[in-house]
Amino acid sequence: LLGLLILILVLFVAYFITVHGKLNMIERNRLKVLFIVFLIIIVYNGGFEQTGGFLNIYTDKKVDRFLFNWEIPTAYFQGINAFFIMILAVGVSAFWINRRMKNKESSSIFKMIFGLIILSIGFLFMIGANYETSLNPFGKASMFWIIGFYFLATIGELCVQPVALSFITRLAPKQYASIMMGVFFAITGLGNKFAATIGQKAHSEYILVQLDESRLQESSLILNNALENDEAFELKSTIYLINDSISIQLFNTNEDISKFLKIDDQNLNLIKDFLVKNNVNEQNKNHASLYFYKSKDYKNSENNKLGDRKNYKAELEIHEMEEKHQFDVFIFLFVLIILFGIVILLFLNKLRKLTHGAEEIKEPKEIEDRMHGELLE
Repeated sequence: LLGLLILILVLFVAYFITVHGKLNMIERNRLKVLFIVFLIIIVYNGGFEQTGGFLNIYTDKKVDRFLFNWEIPTAYFQGINAFFIMILAVGVSAFWINRRMKNKESSSIFKMIFGLIILSIGFLFMIGANYETSLNPFGKASMFWIIGFYFLATIGELCVQPVALSFITRLAPKQYASIMMGVFFAITGLGNKFAATIGQKAHSEYILVQLDESRLQESSLILNNALENDEAFELKSTIYLINDSISIQLFNTNEDISKFLKIDDQNLNLIKDFLVKNNVNEQNKNHASLYFYKSKDYKNSENNKLGDRKNYKAELEIHEMEEKHQFDVFIFLFVLIILFGIVILLFLNKLRKLTHGAEEIKEPKEIEDRMHGELLE
Protein backbone atom coordinates (compact mmCIF):
# COMPACT_ATOMS: atom_id res chain seq x y z
CA LEU A 1 0.00 0.00 0.00
CA LEU A 2 2.79 2.42 0.88
CA GLY A 3 4.56 1.63 -2.38
CA LEU A 4 1.35 2.29 -4.32
CA LEU A 5 0.85 5.64 -2.59
CA ILE A 6 4.44 6.67 -3.28
CA LEU A 7 4.03 5.66 -6.93
CA ILE A 8 0.89 7.80 -7.22
CA LEU A 9 2.65 10.78 -5.67
CA VAL A 10 5.66 10.35 -7.94
CA LEU A 11 3.36 10.29 -10.97
CA PHE A 12 1.68 13.49 -9.80
CA VAL A 13 5.05 15.16 -9.26
CA ALA A 14 6.16 14.07 -12.73
CA TYR A 15 2.91 15.39 -14.17
CA PHE A 16 3.35 18.81 -12.60
CA ILE A 17 6.97 18.97 -13.73
CA THR A 18 5.69 18.31 -17.26
CA VAL A 19 3.16 21.15 -17.08
CA HIS A 20 5.38 23.44 -15.01
CA GLY A 21 6.19 25.61 -18.00
CA LYS A 22 2.50 26.37 -18.47
CA LEU A 23 2.25 27.91 -15.00
CA ASN A 24 3.11 31.52 -14.29
CA MET A 25 5.39 32.65 -11.50
CA ILE A 26 2.60 33.19 -8.95
CA GLU A 27 1.16 29.73 -9.56
CA ARG A 28 4.58 28.14 -9.23
CA ASN A 29 5.17 29.91 -5.91
CA ARG A 30 1.81 28.80 -4.60
CA LEU A 31 2.60 25.20 -5.56
CA LYS A 32 5.71 25.46 -3.37
CA VAL A 33 3.50 26.44 -0.44
CA LEU A 34 1.15 23.54 -1.24
CA PHE A 35 4.10 21.17 -0.98
CA ILE A 36 4.72 22.44 2.57
CA VAL A 37 1.00 22.02 3.38
CA PHE A 38 1.20 18.39 2.23
CA LEU A 39 4.19 17.81 4.53
CA ILE A 40 2.21 19.30 7.42
CA ILE A 41 -0.64 16.88 6.69
CA ILE A 42 1.72 13.88 6.70
CA VAL A 43 3.33 14.85 10.02
CA TYR A 44 0.00 15.80 11.57
CA ASN A 45 -1.67 12.51 10.56
CA GLY A 46 1.36 10.60 11.83
CA GLY A 47 0.42 11.80 15.31
CA PHE A 48 -3.35 12.27 15.23
CA GLU A 49 -4.18 8.94 13.58
CA GLN A 50 -2.65 7.08 16.53
CA THR A 51 -6.11 7.55 18.05
CA GLY A 52 -7.59 4.83 15.87
CA GLY A 53 -4.78 2.32 16.35
CA PHE A 54 -2.05 2.40 18.96
CA LEU A 55 -3.87 4.70 21.41
CA ASN A 56 -7.02 2.60 21.17
CA ILE A 57 -5.04 -0.47 22.22
CA TYR A 58 -3.28 1.58 24.89
CA THR A 59 -6.65 2.70 26.28
CA ASP A 60 -7.84 -0.91 26.42
CA LYS A 61 -4.78 -2.26 28.21
CA LYS A 62 -3.21 0.61 30.12
CA VAL A 63 -6.01 2.99 31.13
CA ASP A 64 -8.17 2.62 34.24
CA ARG A 65 -11.62 2.83 32.64
CA PHE A 66 -13.70 2.35 35.79
CA LEU A 67 -16.16 5.10 36.67
CA PHE A 68 -18.39 4.54 39.71
CA ASN A 69 -17.82 0.74 39.54
CA TRP A 70 -18.68 0.68 35.82
CA GLU A 71 -15.97 -0.15 33.31
CA ILE A 72 -16.32 2.14 30.31
CA PRO A 73 -15.95 0.13 27.07
CA THR A 74 -12.82 1.02 25.13
CA ALA A 75 -14.85 1.81 22.02
CA TYR A 76 -16.59 4.67 23.86
CA PHE A 77 -13.31 6.59 23.96
CA GLN A 78 -13.41 6.79 20.16
CA GLY A 79 -16.39 9.12 20.55
CA ILE A 80 -14.46 11.65 22.65
CA ASN A 81 -12.97 13.28 19.55
CA ALA A 82 -16.40 13.73 17.95
CA PHE A 83 -17.79 15.12 21.24
CA PHE A 84 -15.00 17.69 21.50
CA ILE A 85 -15.43 18.69 17.85
CA MET A 86 -19.07 19.54 18.54
CA ILE A 87 -18.34 21.65 21.61
CA LEU A 88 -15.07 23.24 20.47
CA ALA A 89 -15.66 24.02 16.79
CA VAL A 90 -17.46 27.32 17.36
CA GLY A 91 -14.99 28.41 20.03
CA VAL A 92 -11.95 27.69 17.87
CA SER A 93 -13.54 29.51 14.94
CA ALA A 94 -14.36 32.51 17.14
CA PHE A 95 -10.78 32.53 18.46
CA TRP A 96 -9.34 32.93 14.94
CA ILE A 97 -11.95 35.48 13.90
CA ASN A 98 -11.12 37.53 16.98
CA ARG A 99 -7.40 37.40 16.20
CA ARG A 100 -8.00 38.52 12.63
CA MET A 101 -10.19 41.43 13.75
CA LYS A 102 -7.37 42.55 16.07
CA ASN A 103 -4.91 42.33 13.13
CA LYS A 104 -3.01 39.50 14.80
CA GLU A 105 -1.46 36.62 12.91
CA SER A 106 -4.24 34.36 11.65
CA SER A 107 -3.05 33.07 8.29
CA SER A 108 -3.88 29.50 7.27
CA ILE A 109 -0.26 28.39 7.57
CA PHE A 110 -0.06 29.85 11.08
CA LYS A 111 -3.28 28.05 12.05
CA MET A 112 -1.82 24.73 10.86
CA ILE A 113 1.44 25.37 12.72
CA PHE A 114 -0.58 26.17 15.84
CA GLY A 115 -2.51 22.91 15.38
CA LEU A 116 0.73 20.92 15.11
CA ILE A 117 2.16 22.42 18.28
CA ILE A 118 -1.09 21.83 20.22
CA LEU A 119 -1.11 18.19 19.05
CA SER A 120 2.50 17.74 20.15
CA ILE A 121 1.63 19.07 23.63
CA GLY A 122 -1.08 16.40 23.75
CA PHE A 123 1.64 13.75 23.67
CA LEU A 124 3.03 15.20 26.91
CA PHE A 125 -0.22 13.93 28.47
CA MET A 126 0.56 10.46 27.13
CA ILE A 127 4.08 10.66 28.54
CA GLY A 128 2.43 11.45 31.88
CA ALA A 129 0.14 8.44 31.47
CA ASN A 130 3.13 6.24 30.69
CA TYR A 131 4.89 7.48 33.82
CA GLU A 132 1.83 6.74 35.97
CA THR A 133 1.60 3.14 34.71
CA SER A 134 5.27 2.60 35.55
CA LEU A 135 4.80 3.53 39.22
CA ASN A 136 3.09 0.24 40.19
CA PRO A 137 3.27 -3.36 38.96
CA PHE A 138 0.62 -3.82 36.28
CA GLY A 139 -0.33 -0.20 36.93
CA LYS A 140 -2.89 1.68 34.88
CA ALA A 141 -3.17 5.36 34.06
CA SER A 142 -6.05 7.66 34.90
CA MET A 143 -8.49 8.11 32.03
CA PHE A 144 -8.05 11.87 32.39
CA TRP A 145 -4.66 11.60 30.66
CA ILE A 146 -6.24 10.16 27.51
CA ILE A 147 -9.18 12.59 27.71
CA GLY A 148 -6.70 15.47 27.97
CA PHE A 149 -4.88 14.16 24.92
CA TYR A 150 -8.12 13.96 22.92
CA PHE A 151 -9.01 17.51 23.98
CA LEU A 152 -5.75 18.95 22.62
CA ALA A 153 -5.70 16.66 19.57
CA THR A 154 -9.20 17.86 18.65
CA ILE A 155 -8.15 21.50 18.87
CA GLY A 156 -5.22 20.59 16.63
CA GLU A 157 -7.54 18.85 14.20
CA LEU A 158 -9.81 21.91 13.96
CA CYS A 159 -6.78 24.05 13.16
CA VAL A 160 -5.33 21.73 10.51
CA GLN A 161 -7.78 19.59 8.56
CA PRO A 162 -10.54 22.04 7.53
CA VAL A 163 -8.01 24.85 7.12
CA ALA A 164 -5.82 22.72 4.82
CA LEU A 165 -8.78 21.78 2.62
CA SER A 166 -9.82 25.41 2.22
CA PHE A 167 -6.24 26.61 1.72
CA ILE A 168 -5.57 24.09 -1.05
CA THR A 169 -8.55 25.30 -3.08
CA ARG A 170 -7.22 28.86 -2.83
CA LEU A 171 -3.62 28.03 -3.71
CA ALA A 172 -4.09 25.46 -6.47
CA PRO A 173 -4.08 26.73 -10.06
CA LYS A 174 -7.73 26.72 -11.05
CA GLN A 175 -7.16 24.31 -13.96
CA TYR A 176 -5.58 21.79 -11.56
CA ALA A 177 -7.71 22.37 -8.45
CA SER A 178 -9.46 18.98 -8.60
CA ILE A 179 -6.15 17.20 -9.15
CA MET A 180 -4.63 18.90 -6.12
CA MET A 181 -7.58 17.81 -3.99
CA GLY A 182 -6.91 14.26 -5.13
CA VAL A 183 -3.26 14.67 -4.14
CA PHE A 184 -4.43 15.91 -0.73
CA PHE A 185 -6.35 12.68 -0.08
CA ALA A 186 -3.43 10.59 -1.34
CA ILE A 187 -1.18 12.48 1.06
CA THR A 188 -3.69 11.83 3.85
CA GLY A 189 -3.39 8.11 3.11
CA LEU A 190 0.39 8.37 3.22
CA GLY A 191 0.11 10.13 6.59
CA ASN A 192 -2.08 7.30 7.86
CA LYS A 193 0.52 4.77 6.74
CA PHE A 194 3.17 6.81 8.54
CA ALA A 195 0.99 6.67 11.67
CA ALA A 196 0.63 2.89 11.38
CA THR A 197 4.38 2.42 11.00
CA ILE A 198 5.04 4.49 14.13
CA GLY A 199 2.26 2.73 16.05
CA GLN A 200 3.80 -0.67 15.35
CA LYS A 201 6.98 0.44 17.11
CA ALA A 202 5.00 0.99 20.31
CA HIS A 203 4.34 -2.71 20.78
CA SER A 204 6.91 -5.39 21.50
CA GLU A 205 6.18 -8.66 19.80
CA TYR A 206 4.48 -11.25 21.97
CA ILE A 207 6.83 -14.03 22.98
CA LEU A 208 5.19 -17.38 22.24
CA VAL A 209 5.47 -20.10 24.89
CA GLN A 210 3.72 -23.41 25.42
CA LEU A 211 2.23 -24.99 28.53
CA ASP A 212 3.86 -28.30 29.51
CA GLU A 213 0.76 -30.25 30.49
CA SER A 214 2.82 -33.23 31.61
CA ARG A 215 4.07 -31.29 34.67
CA LEU A 216 0.89 -29.45 35.60
CA GLN A 217 0.09 -31.91 38.40
CA GLU A 218 2.89 -30.25 40.38
CA SER A 219 1.30 -26.80 40.15
CA SER A 220 -1.71 -24.97 41.54
CA LEU A 221 -2.57 -24.30 37.90
CA ILE A 222 -4.23 -27.72 37.94
CA LEU A 223 -7.07 -26.05 39.87
CA ASN A 224 -7.60 -23.40 37.23
CA ASN A 225 -11.24 -23.51 36.13
CA ALA A 226 -10.36 -22.11 32.71
CA LEU A 227 -8.21 -25.19 32.04
CA GLU A 228 -11.13 -27.42 32.97
CA ASN A 229 -13.33 -25.67 30.38
CA ASP A 230 -10.73 -25.14 27.60
CA GLU A 231 -11.06 -21.36 28.08
CA ALA A 232 -8.48 -18.65 27.65
CA PHE A 233 -7.05 -17.05 30.79
CA GLU A 234 -4.37 -14.60 31.94
CA LEU A 235 -1.70 -15.02 34.59
CA LYS A 236 0.24 -12.13 36.08
CA SER A 237 3.80 -12.85 37.07
CA THR A 238 7.23 -11.50 37.91
CA ILE A 239 10.18 -12.29 35.69
CA TYR A 240 13.90 -11.99 36.31
CA LEU A 241 17.28 -13.64 35.74
CA ILE A 242 18.89 -15.87 38.33
CA ASN A 243 22.12 -17.74 37.57
CA ASP A 244 21.61 -17.12 33.84
CA SER A 245 18.20 -18.79 33.99
CA ILE A 246 14.81 -17.14 33.62
CA SER A 247 12.53 -17.30 36.62
CA ILE A 248 8.80 -16.64 36.13
CA GLN A 249 6.75 -16.56 39.33
CA LEU A 250 3.05 -15.99 39.88
CA PHE A 251 2.59 -12.44 41.08
CA ASN A 252 0.34 -13.18 44.05
CA THR A 253 1.75 -16.49 45.31
CA ASN A 254 5.39 -16.35 44.11
CA GLU A 255 5.01 -19.89 42.78
CA ASP A 256 7.67 -20.58 40.16
CA ILE A 257 5.91 -21.58 36.93
CA SER A 258 8.98 -21.47 34.67
CA LYS A 259 9.22 -25.26 34.63
CA PHE A 260 5.68 -25.57 33.29
CA LEU A 261 6.49 -23.43 30.26
CA LYS A 262 8.23 -24.45 27.05
CA ILE A 263 10.13 -21.58 25.41
CA ASP A 264 12.13 -22.09 22.21
CA ASP A 265 15.77 -20.98 22.04
CA GLN A 266 15.11 -17.90 19.91
CA ASN A 267 12.50 -16.46 22.28
CA LEU A 268 14.55 -17.53 25.29
CA ASN A 269 17.53 -15.53 24.02
CA LEU A 270 15.27 -12.55 23.26
CA ILE A 271 14.01 -12.51 26.86
CA LYS A 272 17.50 -12.94 28.29
CA ASP A 273 18.92 -10.13 26.19
CA PHE A 274 16.28 -7.72 27.43
CA LEU A 275 16.66 -8.78 31.08
CA VAL A 276 20.46 -8.52 30.95
CA LYS A 277 20.36 -5.15 29.18
CA ASN A 278 18.02 -3.72 31.82
CA ASN A 279 19.76 -5.33 34.80
CA VAL A 280 16.70 -7.35 35.81
CA ASN A 281 17.42 -9.66 38.73
CA GLU A 282 15.87 -10.93 41.95
CA GLN A 283 16.21 -7.51 43.58
CA ASN A 284 14.97 -5.67 40.46
CA LYS A 285 12.16 -7.77 39.04
CA ASN A 286 10.13 -7.05 35.92
CA HIS A 287 6.49 -7.98 35.46
CA ALA A 288 4.88 -10.06 32.76
CA SER A 289 1.44 -11.17 31.65
CA LEU A 290 0.85 -14.62 30.19
CA TYR A 291 -2.21 -14.90 27.96
CA PHE A 292 -3.06 -18.62 27.70
CA TYR A 293 -5.33 -20.10 25.05
CA LYS A 294 -5.90 -23.54 23.62
CA SER A 295 -4.74 -24.17 20.06
CA LYS A 296 -7.74 -23.52 17.83
CA ASP A 297 -6.89 -26.39 15.47
CA TYR A 298 -6.58 -28.86 18.32
CA LYS A 299 -9.68 -27.50 20.07
CA ASN A 300 -11.74 -28.19 16.95
CA SER A 301 -10.22 -31.60 16.28
CA GLU A 302 -11.63 -35.00 17.24
CA ASN A 303 -8.65 -35.62 19.55
CA ASN A 304 -9.62 -32.80 21.87
CA LYS A 305 -11.22 -33.68 25.18
CA LEU A 306 -12.71 -31.04 27.42
CA GLY A 307 -10.36 -30.29 30.30
CA ASP A 308 -7.43 -32.40 29.03
CA ARG A 309 -5.13 -29.33 29.32
CA LYS A 310 -3.31 -30.26 26.15
CA ASN A 311 -1.99 -27.90 23.44
CA TYR A 312 -2.27 -24.77 25.54
CA LYS A 313 -0.15 -21.93 24.19
CA ALA A 314 0.62 -18.56 25.72
CA GLU A 315 1.75 -15.11 24.67
CA LEU A 316 4.18 -13.57 27.14
CA GLU A 317 4.30 -9.80 27.44
CA ILE A 318 6.92 -8.09 29.60
CA HIS A 319 5.29 -4.88 30.82
CA GLU A 320 8.50 -2.91 31.32
CA MET A 321 9.54 -3.76 27.75
CA GLU A 322 6.15 -2.62 26.47
CA GLU A 323 6.22 0.60 28.50
CA LYS A 324 9.67 1.45 27.19
CA HIS A 325 8.51 1.07 23.57
CA GLN A 326 5.46 3.20 24.28
CA PHE A 327 7.51 5.90 26.00
CA ASP A 328 9.91 6.01 23.03
CA VAL A 329 7.00 6.49 20.62
CA PHE A 330 5.40 9.25 22.71
CA ILE A 331 8.72 11.10 22.95
CA PHE A 332 9.40 10.64 19.23
CA LEU A 333 6.01 12.04 18.22
CA PHE A 334 6.27 14.97 20.62
CA VAL A 335 9.72 15.97 19.39
CA LEU A 336 8.99 15.35 15.69
CA ILE A 337 5.74 17.32 15.60
CA ILE A 338 6.84 20.29 17.71
CA LEU A 339 10.19 20.66 15.92
CA PHE A 340 8.55 20.44 12.52
CA GLY A 341 6.02 23.09 13.58
CA ILE A 342 8.77 25.39 14.84
CA VAL A 343 10.78 25.01 11.62
CA ILE A 344 7.74 25.94 9.51
CA LEU A 345 7.07 28.87 11.86
CA LEU A 346 10.56 30.24 11.19
CA PHE A 347 9.71 30.45 7.48
CA LEU A 348 6.19 31.79 8.01
CA ASN A 349 6.77 35.24 6.50
CA LYS A 350 8.45 33.81 3.42
CA LEU A 351 5.69 31.27 2.89
CA ARG A 352 3.05 33.94 3.32
CA LYS A 353 4.70 36.03 0.59
CA LEU A 354 4.75 33.02 -1.73
CA THR A 355 0.95 32.80 -1.51
CA HIS A 356 0.72 36.25 -3.17
CA GLY A 357 -2.25 37.24 -1.02
CA ALA A 358 -4.39 34.23 -1.91
CA GLU A 359 -6.24 34.39 1.40
CA GLU A 360 -7.11 38.05 1.01
CA ILE A 361 -8.95 37.50 -2.29
CA LYS A 362 -12.58 36.46 -2.36
CA GLU A 363 -13.85 36.37 -5.97
CA PRO A 364 -12.43 34.54 -9.00
CA LYS A 365 -12.42 37.80 -11.07
CA GLU A 366 -10.44 39.50 -8.32
CA ILE A 367 -7.96 36.62 -8.36
CA GLU A 368 -7.35 37.03 -12.10
CA ASP A 369 -6.98 40.83 -11.80
CA ARG A 370 -4.56 40.46 -8.87
CA MET A 371 -2.43 37.90 -10.70
CA HIS A 372 -2.42 39.94 -13.90
CA GLY A 373 -1.33 43.06 -12.00
CA GLU A 374 1.50 41.26 -10.20
CA LEU A 375 2.75 39.69 -13.40
CA LEU A 376 2.85 43.08 -15.11
CA GLU A 377 4.87 44.47 -12.24
